[in-house]
Amino acid sequence: MVVARADNRDVFGHRTLADLFADKQLRFGAKTGYSYGPFADDLIQANKPPMVRTTQDVGGLVRMLLGRRFDYILAAPEEFESLADRLGIAGEDIAAIEMTDIPPGNRRYLMCSKDVADAVIDKFDQALAAGR
Repeated sequence: MVVARADNRDVFGHRTLADLFADKQLRFGAKTGYSYGPFADDLIQANKPPMVRTTQDVGGLVRMLLGRRFDYILAAPEEFESLADRLGIAGEDIAAIEMTDIPPGNRRYLMCSKDVADAVIDKFDQALAAGR
């Protein structure tokens, strides 16, 4: 999903990532050397949006976003849910915008060594089933 400052209404006018990347008035904050997946990477290559590259992690990207260094970033939905809490910022300062053309992300897997007790694995399984 796209993450933007909640007060940056220019970003909210776009419903697709292709349209957003084509808007040369808005700057994309991107992590240096990071792949956003084939779909987004191809759109970046084709549209060449104005971009600010940085080595910051997602938290650093959000702080730069709030500092108006760029207008939007891309983040996985599960990352966005914890950003405000992790960074100690007001949740209303940032907003997530779902783009209609972004395909679902890759599956994520949780791996544990054989030393992890069955009871712990059962708790993981229960939490995942409950959607927590």
